[in-house]
Amino acid sequence: MIFIDEYFNNKIGSATVAQKDSAQILLVYVNGLLNEYMKDTQRQMPINPKTGNCISGQLNGDGGFRLQGSVTGSLKSSHKEGKGIDIWDPTEGQLDEWITDAILARHYLFREHPSATPRWCHLTNRPPPSGKRSFYP
Repeated sequence: MIFIDEYFNNKIGSATVAQKDSAQILLVYVNGLLNEYMKDTQRQMPINPKTGNCISGQLNGDGGFRLQGSVTGSLKSSHKEGKGIDIWDPTEGQLDEWITDAILARHYLFREHPSATPRWCHLTNRPPPSGKRSFYP
């Protein structure tokens, strides 16, 4: 389970009410997907040694919420809205392999195509312009 303080990684004081609300919704969806994954596969989520949880990235928490001035990712990154997260998936993409468009739809999520996200899985509840559940960034 990913907690709100892990997602914001000491940046919650810089987040707007809208970003906090968006992150709460995102985490309900993501945690639902991760719980289904663990139940279905009988695997635990791997812990990223750099973040101490299953969020990808470095100590600065760039796999969770990003400040508007962050140089990580795109200028209009879903992470900056509280609508995107990178899940650490270092073991041959087991999470990405398990995810299907039907699973994403069931959890109201979209993801960047696995070929664009080695060792992590980018999940968002912000639909891409293509409307596809798995999309290329």
